[in-house]
Amino acid sequence: MISQRAKDAEMTRSEPWCKLRHFLGRWLSYRKAALAIVAVSERWPELFLDFEITMVPSGSRLPNPILRSDLTSAIIMQNIAAQEKSQDSQLLQGTEGLEQIGIDDIIRASQTSRNFRPLLHAEVLVYEHLSKSGQTAVECYWNRWNYIGSSKPTCRLCHYYFEALQEDKPGVRPTHNNLYRNWRLPECDNDESLGIAQDELLNKLAQRLRTDVIETLKEKKPGRKARDSNTYSSFPDILRKDDNSSVSINSPDRDSTASTDKQDESTVPLEDATGTMNLGDSYK
Repeated sequence: MISQRAKDAEMTRSEPWCKLRHFLGRWLSYRKAALAIVAVSERWPELFLDFEITMVPSGSRLPNPILRSDLTSAIIMQNIAAQEKSQDSQLLQGTEGLEQIGIDDIIRASQTSRNFRPLLHAEVLVYEHLSKSGQTAVECYWNRWNYIGSSKPTCRLCHYYFEALQEDKPGVRPTHNNLYRNWRLPECDNDESLGIAQDELLNKLAQRLRTDVIETLKEKKPGRKARDSNTYSSFPDILRKDDNSSVSINSPDRDSTASTDKQDESTVPLEDATGTMNLGDSYK
């Protein structure tokens, strides 16, 4: 009934049901995640022996990068057009309505906001810690599974950051494509482990964002999710295979490879990934 109500064509009636369905799904995902930890401890007990928990301090926050600037949507679009060497009339026409829909109001609010102080997101913070301690090589990860997990999917900028890395690139959760202004690059000082200079990395991110802006103006529809969390627990694909074979975890008794399902994310629902792992109530 909840799903049916959530699909109601009338937004004012469906929105509360969408929220209820999302929150109930989140509660269920927590329970399944806890059961998965118990199940994984039986499959790979060595993962839970003699481990250490390292608390990584939060990175410093940068001062407001546009404080007291004269930045406007028109200036931003002029810079984008210049960088892209674009003479697209449709693009230039699309910028005329940005002030009318409140973009300049958002920019002005950010120029005086005390809360607009970019910070490192968790996935990038962990990778920065590993990079500074020389632990980004695949051999440094347990079972050579170079993966950085997180409680939520990665944001758009974190996704672009990890895609731009060239060496010792870890796997991360697929992105929900939401964009947050309070985001910054780590202070890696052109660390060779990144395989890319800091300025080049910044230019790659800027290029991706310029492309996003142009596509959004043309399509008049931003790519994002209403909520930045999933309603299911999941395993990364890299965890779906046994240690010494290509046998998929969800089919341990027959020859198989990782799932070939075409999904938006490179993860699969927990119950599909764990297969014969007992996720029943016996772990209560």
